[in-house]
Amino acid sequence: MVAAINNLLGNYGTTLSIARHSNLRQGNDEEMAELIREMNAGEVGAVIFYNSNPSYTYPDSTAFNAALSKVGLKISFADRADETASQCDYISPDSHYLESWNDAEPMRNTFSLAQPTIQKLFDTRQAQESLLQWCEAPVTDYHEYLEQNWRQGILSTATGAASIISWEKALQEGVLQGDISEAEPSFNAGNLGSAAEAAAMRKPAGLDLVIYEKTGMGNGSQANNPWLQELPDPISKICWDNYFTVSPATAKEKGLVQGNIIEVKSGSVTIKGPVAIQPGQANDTLTAAVGYGRTHTGKAGNNVGFNAYAFIQFSEGSFNTNISGAS
Repeated sequence: MVAAINNLLGNYGTTLSIARHSNLRQGNDEEMAELIREMNAGEVGAVIFYNSNPSYTYPDSTAFNAALSKVGLKISFADRADETASQCDYISPDSHYLESWNDAEPMRNTFSLAQPTIQKLFDTRQAQESLLQWCEAPVTDYHEYLEQNWRQGILSTATGAASIISWEKALQEGVLQGDISEAEPSFNAGNLGSAAEAAAMRKPAGLDLVIYEKTGMGNGSQANNPWLQELPDPISKICWDNYFTVSPATAKEKGLVQGNIIEVKSGSVTIKGPVAIQPGQANDTLTAAVGYGRTHTGKAGNNVGFNAYAFIQFSEGSFNTNISGAS
C-alpha cells in the first residue's frame, strides 16, 4: 500500500530511486536458516564472522549456537571475545576503521574510499589483509590490493564523467559517482489487495509487539560504550536500560503504572522488563528496543537490560503477544 501511494504521487524516479538502491543493509533470513541447516548436517567445514555477532543478534541463538558447535573451524574478526567470538577457535582482531584502508558501494554504482587517519593502537591486522594472507594471494598488502582493484576494475569500467578520473583523484575526492543505466522499474499493483482484505488480516485480539533500534544504542554492537548507555532516549528520556512502552490508555486497561515489571510472552519466548508509559503511542501495542541484554561485550554493557532480539520470529503472520504477571 505504501508503494502504491508513492506510485500515485509520482515519486518513483523523482524523490525515490529503485535503480540506485541502497546497499547499506543486506540480509536474507532464508539463507541464514539454510546455513543453520547445513551446519547441523555437517556440510560446513569452516565459518568466518566479520562485523557480525549472530550468537547475540539471531533470534533463535540457542539453535544457532548448537549448529555452530558442529563446525570444525570457526574464526572471528571481532575486537573482543563477544557472544559469537567466544565460541570460535580463533579470534583475529580486525583493525579499527580509522586505522584501515577500505572502500564501499553504499548505493549502486556509487563508490567511496576510506584511508587510515591514525597509527594502529593495538596489535591488530585488517580483516581483508588477513584473508589475503590466508589465501596466499600475490598481493597481501591491502592498500596495494585496493589500488590495483580500482585501477584495473572500477576506474577502467567507469562511464561518463567518472571515466576520466584517476586513482589519485578518486582518492583525493573520496567518492566516485558512476552512471546508472538501468531504468526505473514500473509499479505492479497486481498483488495489492483491497483495504477490506488488509483489515481482515488484522489480529482480532492481543497486543502488537514492535521491535526497534534506539538512535543511540543501535543494534548493540557498541553497547560497551558508557557514553551511549547514558545517552537519554530522545522520546522517553530514559538511559541505561530498555523497557516496554505502552500508551496511557493501554496502561490503564492493563492496570499498569510507570516502572511496573511485566512479563511479555511472544510464542515460546518470555521476557521480563519494566514498563514505560509513552503518550502518543498507538493503543494495544508494546515496543522494546534491541541492543541490550549483552553478556560478552564488557564491563559497561554486560547484563544491561534484556535481549529483545529473542522476540523476532520468522513465521508468517503477526505476533501473538500477551502480557501477564504485572506487579
